[in-house]
Amino acid sequence: MNYVALLAVLAATSFVLPLLVQGCELLGLQRGTSVAASLVLAAGWLALWAVRALRLAAGPRIRAERRVSKARRTAPGAATGVVDGAALRLVEAEEESRAGV
Repeated sequence: MNYVALLAVLAATSFVLPLLVQGCELLGLQRGTSVAASLVLAAGWLALWAVRALRLAAGPRIRAERRVSKARRTAPGAATGVVDGAALRLVEAEEESRAGV
């Protein structure tokens, strides 16, 4: 875990949350409501960030699965359902060389 980044997030949060509460009070919300609203906003932001991080992390895996699936469909013998392992590796190697991996 990156403790410097965690410390930076804590410092930013401790600076921004009072400003959010004060901004909500300027909009006419009570202090308790403004604290709850800022926590809801923070939770929503965290949820969106987590979904984005998971999608970015899954990207290479999904692309690799699609590449292997395509290689299996285009391998010699794929129409009959009997695919030779060496032929599959050859098709995968050709795909990787075209992709520049």
